[in-house]
Amino acid sequence: MTGTTVHATRQPDGFDVVTADSLLPTSDADQVWARITSPAGINAELAPLLRMRMPSDLTDTTLDDVPLDQRLGRAWVLFLGVLPVDFDDLRIVERGDRRFLERSSTSSSRVWQHERAVSQEPDGVRVRDRVTFAVRGPLRPARRIYLRVVTALFRHRHRRLTRHYATPDDRRPN
Repeated sequence: MTGTTVHATRQPDGFDVVTADSLLPTSDADQVWARITSPAGINAELAPLLRMRMPSDLTDTTLDDVPLDQRLGRAWVLFLGVLPVDFDDLRIVERGDRRFLERSSTSSSRVWQHERAVSQEPDGVRVRDRVTFAVRGPLRPARRIYLRVVTALFRHRHRRLTRHYATPDDRRPN
Protein backbone atom coordinates (compact mmCIF):
# COMPACT_ATOMS: atom_id res chain seq x y z
CA MET A 1 0.00 0.00 0.00
CA THR A 2 1.33 3.41 -0.94
CA GLY A 3 1.05 6.47 1.24
CA THR A 4 2.85 9.22 3.07
CA THR A 5 3.35 10.06 6.72
CA VAL A 6 4.85 13.30 8.01
CA HIS A 7 5.66 14.05 11.65
CA ALA A 8 7.08 17.10 13.40
CA THR A 9 8.73 17.18 16.82
CA ARG A 10 10.01 20.07 18.90
CA GLN A 11 13.10 19.11 20.87
CA PRO A 12 13.90 20.71 24.24
CA ASP A 13 17.45 21.50 23.06
CA GLY A 14 16.21 24.06 20.51
CA PHE A 15 16.29 21.66 17.58
CA ASP A 16 13.20 20.61 15.67
CA VAL A 17 12.78 17.45 13.59
CA VAL A 18 10.52 16.74 10.63
CA THR A 19 10.27 13.24 9.23
CA ALA A 20 8.49 12.29 6.03
CA ASP A 21 8.07 8.77 4.69
CA SER A 22 6.44 7.71 1.43
CA LEU A 23 6.00 4.40 -0.31
CA LEU A 24 5.92 5.04 -4.05
CA PRO A 25 4.13 2.65 -6.42
CA THR A 26 7.18 2.01 -8.60
CA SER A 27 9.68 -0.81 -8.80
CA ASP A 28 12.89 1.05 -9.65
CA ALA A 29 14.68 2.55 -6.64
CA ASP A 30 17.65 3.60 -8.79
CA GLN A 31 15.36 5.60 -11.08
CA VAL A 32 13.74 7.33 -8.09
CA TRP A 33 17.19 8.11 -6.62
CA ALA A 34 18.42 9.60 -9.90
CA ARG A 35 15.37 11.85 -10.12
CA ILE A 36 15.25 13.11 -6.54
CA THR A 37 18.97 13.95 -6.39
CA SER A 38 18.99 16.02 -9.59
CA PRO A 39 18.23 19.76 -9.70
CA ALA A 40 15.24 19.08 -11.98
CA GLY A 41 13.83 16.47 -9.59
CA ILE A 42 14.32 18.70 -6.55
CA ASN A 43 12.52 21.53 -8.32
CA ALA A 44 9.70 19.22 -9.42
CA GLU A 45 9.11 18.47 -5.73
CA LEU A 46 9.17 22.14 -4.74
CA ALA A 47 6.95 23.37 -7.59
CA PRO A 48 4.83 25.31 -8.21
CA LEU A 49 5.47 27.84 -5.42
CA LEU A 50 9.19 27.33 -4.85
CA ARG A 51 12.27 26.69 -6.92
CA MET A 52 15.84 26.08 -5.81
CA ARG A 53 18.52 27.74 -7.91
CA MET A 54 21.66 25.65 -7.55
CA PRO A 55 25.15 27.11 -7.62
CA SER A 56 26.17 27.45 -11.27
CA ASP A 57 28.72 24.62 -11.23
CA LEU A 58 26.10 22.18 -9.86
CA THR A 59 23.28 22.73 -12.37
CA ASP A 60 24.11 19.63 -14.44
CA THR A 61 25.04 17.29 -11.58
CA THR A 62 23.38 15.02 -9.06
CA LEU A 63 24.30 14.59 -5.41
CA ASP A 64 26.27 11.49 -6.43
CA ASP A 65 28.70 13.76 -8.31
CA VAL A 66 29.57 16.36 -5.67
CA PRO A 67 32.57 16.22 -3.33
CA LEU A 68 31.89 15.29 0.29
CA ASP A 69 32.28 17.63 3.25
CA GLN A 70 33.00 20.72 1.19
CA ARG A 71 30.95 23.87 0.89
CA LEU A 72 29.30 23.52 -2.52
CA GLY A 73 27.94 27.04 -2.75
CA ARG A 74 24.76 28.88 -2.03
CA ALA A 75 21.50 27.50 -3.41
CA TRP A 76 18.76 30.11 -3.40
CA VAL A 77 15.15 29.20 -2.63
CA LEU A 78 12.92 31.35 -4.82
CA PHE A 79 9.22 32.03 -4.32
CA LEU A 80 7.40 31.76 -7.67
CA GLY A 81 10.81 31.20 -9.23
CA VAL A 82 11.97 34.80 -8.79
CA LEU A 83 11.74 36.17 -5.24
CA PRO A 84 14.55 34.96 -2.92
CA VAL A 85 13.08 33.77 0.40
CA ASP A 86 15.98 31.71 1.79
CA PHE A 87 19.32 30.21 0.84
CA ASP A 88 21.08 26.99 1.65
CA ASP A 89 24.89 26.86 1.99
CA LEU A 90 25.08 23.32 0.65
CA ARG A 91 27.41 20.72 2.16
CA ILE A 92 26.96 16.97 1.69
CA VAL A 93 28.79 15.17 4.50
CA GLU A 94 27.78 11.55 3.87
CA ARG A 95 26.61 9.58 0.88
CA GLY A 96 25.84 5.89 0.68
CA ASP A 97 23.74 3.44 -1.24
CA ARG A 98 20.80 5.68 -2.27
CA ARG A 99 21.31 7.87 0.82
CA PHE A 100 22.75 11.28 1.61
CA LEU A 101 23.25 13.50 4.62
CA GLU A 102 23.38 17.24 4.07
CA ARG A 103 24.66 19.37 6.94
CA SER A 104 24.30 23.02 6.01
CA SER A 105 23.07 26.34 7.26
CA THR A 106 20.42 28.56 5.74
CA SER A 107 19.56 32.20 6.13
CA SER A 108 16.83 31.17 8.59
CA SER A 109 18.48 28.16 10.32
CA ARG A 110 21.89 28.05 11.93
CA VAL A 111 21.75 24.27 11.49
CA TRP A 112 19.96 22.47 8.66
CA GLN A 113 20.57 18.73 8.50
CA HIS A 114 18.68 16.79 5.85
CA GLU A 115 19.00 13.04 5.52
CA ARG A 116 17.26 11.32 2.62
CA ALA A 117 17.22 7.60 1.88
CA VAL A 118 15.61 5.54 -0.86
CA SER A 119 15.04 1.81 -0.42
CA GLN A 120 13.54 -0.95 -2.51
CA GLU A 121 10.63 -2.71 -0.81
CA PRO A 122 8.31 -5.51 -1.98
CA ASP A 123 5.42 -3.06 -2.56
CA GLY A 124 7.40 -0.22 -4.13
CA VAL A 125 10.12 2.27 -3.34
CA ARG A 126 10.33 4.00 0.04
CA VAL A 127 11.61 7.58 0.32
CA ARG A 128 12.46 8.78 3.83
CA ASP A 129 13.44 12.29 4.84
CA ARG A 130 14.60 13.44 8.24
CA VAL A 131 15.27 17.13 8.67
CA THR A 132 16.78 18.48 11.90
CA PHE A 133 17.13 22.22 12.24
CA ALA A 134 17.57 25.08 14.67
CA VAL A 135 16.25 28.51 13.71
CA ARG A 136 18.53 31.51 14.00
CA GLY A 137 18.20 33.75 17.07
CA PRO A 138 15.95 36.45 15.59
CA LEU A 139 13.47 33.77 14.45
CA ARG A 140 13.22 31.94 17.80
CA PRO A 141 9.92 33.65 18.68
CA ALA A 142 8.51 32.21 15.43
CA ARG A 143 9.96 28.73 15.99
CA ARG A 144 6.55 27.01 16.00
CA ILE A 145 5.55 28.72 12.77
CA TYR A 146 8.86 27.78 11.15
CA LEU A 147 8.34 24.15 12.20
CA ARG A 148 4.89 24.20 10.60
CA VAL A 149 6.31 25.69 7.39
CA VAL A 150 9.03 23.02 7.14
CA THR A 151 6.47 20.31 7.91
CA ALA A 152 4.15 21.63 5.18
CA LEU A 153 7.07 21.86 2.75
CA PHE A 154 8.02 18.20 3.21
CA ARG A 155 4.38 17.09 3.10
CA HIS A 156 4.13 18.96 -0.22
CA ARG A 157 7.38 17.45 -1.54
CA HIS A 158 6.23 13.91 -0.73
CA ARG A 159 2.78 14.55 -2.19
CA ARG A 160 4.44 15.70 -5.43
CA LEU A 161 6.68 12.60 -5.43
CA THR A 162 3.73 10.30 -4.84
CA ARG A 163 1.72 12.00 -7.58
CA HIS A 164 4.63 11.73 -10.04
CA TYR A 165 4.93 7.97 -9.53
CA ALA A 166 1.21 7.26 -9.20
CA THR A 167 -0.35 4.74 -11.55
CA PRO A 168 -3.48 5.69 -13.51
CA ASP A 169 -5.58 3.72 -10.97
CA ASP A 170 -4.04 5.75 -8.11
CA ARG A 171 -5.03 9.02 -9.78
CA ARG A 172 -8.72 8.19 -10.12
CA PRO A 173 -10.96 9.84 -7.50
CA ASN A 174 -12.84 7.46 -5.18
